[in-house]
Amino acid sequence: MSAYYPTPIGYFRDRVNVKKVQRVENGRGGWTETENDIGTFWAFLEPVSARNIVQYRQADMNVNTKFIMRMNTAIDNHCVLYARGERFIVESVLPDRQQKILTILAVGEKDNGGVSG
Repeated sequence: MSAYYPTPIGYFRDRVNVKKVQRVENGRGGWTETENDIGTFWAFLEPVSARNIVQYRQADMNVNTKFIMRMNTAIDNHCVLYARGERFIVESVLPDRQQKILTILAVGEKDNGGVSG
């Protein structure tokens, strides 16, 4: 699909839990990272093609999954996404020209059952 307008019914068929990673002081002069919920949204997930993986690696990005979802200004490069039993670290967030759809490039890693820690 080259353009995502209008979005077909059922196109966003995956539930994605979005969390923002924030650094907080640990009280001993150091930092610890916490994940704060932003929300759960509908999205479309697709694996990145082999050709695109090569292109992203040339740009020093280790991307293996692409998310497409409706625009949300709270989602940025400091977020992690949980979907399909995996944890995805956001590498890049690309809004479209009309500011209606986000394309999120992420790298997936196995999740511990949907529980973040």
